[in-house]
Amino acid sequence: EKLKLALFEPSPAEGQLLAIDEANLELELGEAGGEARLTMNVRTATVAERTLTLPPGAHVGAVRMDGSDVPMAKDATELRLTFQPGVHQVEVELELDAGAASVVHAPVVQLGGRAVNARVTFTFSDASERVVVWTSGEGMGPIVWLWPYLGVLALLAIVLARFTKPPLNVLQWFTLSLGFSVLALPVVWLWFVLVEWRERSAARLQEPVRYNLAQIALGLITLTVVGIVVLTAKELLTSPASTIVHSWSGGPPLSWYEDRADASTPAATVVTLPSSLWRAVWAAWVVWLAWSAIAWGKWAWRVASAGGWLRSRPEVMDESAEVGEPPLGPPPVEVPTVPELPVVGSRGVEASEASEASAAGPEDDPPTPAD
Repeated sequence: EKLKLALFEPSPAEGQLLAIDEANLELELGEAGGEARLTMNVRTATVAERTLTLPPGAHVGAVRMDGSDVPMAKDATELRLTFQPGVHQVEVELELDAGAASVVHAPVVQLGGRAVNARVTFTFSDASERVVVWTSGEGMGPIVWLWPYLGVLALLAIVLARFTKPPLNVLQWFTLSLGFSVLALPVVWLWFVLVEWRERSAARLQEPVRYNLAQIALGLITLTVVGIVVLTAKELLTSPASTIVHSWSGGPPLSWYEDRADASTPAATVVTLPSSLWRAVWAAWVVWLAWSAIAWGKWAWRVASAGGWLRSRPEVMDESAEVGEPPLGPPPVEVPTVPELPVVGSRGVEASEASEASAAGPEDDPPTPAD
């Protein structure tokens, strides 16, 4: 029996000898400036080098590899790192000139090659007090639900102004809907519709029971709406509603994720407003609501009071009562007549005697002599 063995050395397969399995860039922004922290998981099959290029306005704070400091110049714009075969943890701390502002762009760090699982995250310090109103960037990032919500409110305002009759136009419907929560807003809309229905259907509410039920229902929902308005105004003046920022990447609210990055960390942009300006906007809305509520309250008062607040049922007549029977009640009061008094004086006495003689008639007259 013979056994032949052929041994050969395979040629290296084409591909990268260094791979970045994860790259996270975390940004913390304040009023005076910002800080950035880049962490990477690197795998190498042989000794390799990788050069990181920093963006303008970024200064090196510290560089660590596997927990050990790597000496670097503070003003270096390129970081040349040498890796031995194996898995390594790299951490780079940066100081940024730009801080919290109305428009903030994330610094883009050139990784010197391809990477997977790249992420950039924004964090604002508590002292900055910014309100996020818009975001954009590469990969899967957050969305500000303020603008889709405003779009839905605009469509609903057009529908309400078109198919309902309350004295509100499209702009008033839209402005009214801005400050209320999703649960309270339908109740406010329903109040306007019911007041308009009460004004339009007043002639059909002749029966006292239906009329009173409609009045009571309108009163209850009016009290509910007044409570909602008071609580909403208090909430907006103390702690205004947020813009509802949601991240599709499953990370922090302001984070962008790319499963495969060509050569750099993802680019991202965040537009913010100062919290003082945000509070002023909602304070103006509360003032507008209070001013408009005066006219709406007069309209509702006029509609609800038309025809009386409540109606009583008419009295039922007794069927056994005879026709023509006098109505029940106290008997008529007889007014005594006052006798006439004789007139005092001579002429008055003669007039009295003459009247008595005429009243006596012909029987009392003396006989007249014959002709």
